[in-house]
Amino acid sequence: ALAIEVLSPKLYKYPVKLDELRRIIPGFNPPLSFRELSETEPLYRLIIRKLRRL
Repeated sequence: ALAIEVLSPKLYKYPVKLDELRRIIPGFNPPLSFRELSETEPLYRLIIRKLRRL
């Protein structure tokens, strides 16, 4: 499993479409699945605590 912590997310005025991303980054493939974690979830706290020890 892999998790990426996003520290300063930005909300764009318009969504960036997959074909636009692939034009900028040839061969780009989005993750096959994802799940957003709330800071209040025990899993979130567990993952962040372990990552910060690295």
